[in-house]
Amino acid sequence: MNSAMGVQPDIKKILARNLECFLKESKKSRREVCFDLNIKYTTFCEWIRGNSAPKLETLDVMSRYFGIEIGDFFVNIEPGAESAERGLLYAKKMCALDPRILEYLTDEQVRELLHRGFSFRHKTLEERVLDSGEPLRASEEVDWGIRMGAELW
Repeated sequence: MNSAMGVQPDIKKILARNLECFLKESKKSRREVCFDLNIKYTTFCEWIRGNSAPKLETLDVMSRYFGIEIGDFFVNIEPGAESAERGLLYAKKMCALDPRILEYLTDEQVRELLHRGFSFRHKTLEERVLDSGEPLRASEEVDWGIRMGAELW
């Protein structure tokens, strides 16, 4: 999951902030995590800075290492929030995840996130227009035939 693969900066920043929280919560140093998981230290530091993001396989390994769910990397959590508090956050807010993360998750992981109460935020019309890079245009008028009665026009 790097910028070449299309990960948006806001997702990388959320991952970075959460990773920092998980380090503090587990009382582990960056070097300890890198040594334990065989991750290059400079790469790990880039993740902490939000300049890049780990691949899904690495997130899976880190989630098991920190004793968290993989979805915890993608949710805006409060710094210092313990695992139980994050669970309450999920229950209260029904966290809406950015749909761009779907391309990095397996079907099983998506099912697990949905089972835990997550939802995926839909893009607004304005976001879709910005993503396309083209101006908003009206579609051609279509003649749907003679009105039959109760349909909405």
